[in-house]
Amino acid sequence: MMGGDPLPENWLDRARERTLRVVEEVRAGRIEVAPADRDRCRFCDYRDVCRIEARGEAVTAEGA
Repeated sequence: MMGGDPLPENWLDRARERTLRVVEEVRAGRIEVAPADRDRCRFCDYRDVCRIEARGEAVTAEGA
């Protein structure tokens, strides 16, 4: 068995709820560019076509 922090007691329920929420949003046409961990973007198969950088620039422009 590998080391690491133990899983929270309700991890499965939380994962199920999160998954169902994402499925519902995608079916409704909402596809947001909001990775949970941007450090992992470098491993993503879609990094060359991702809008994450453009989205960050738009948010900056709106806040300026």
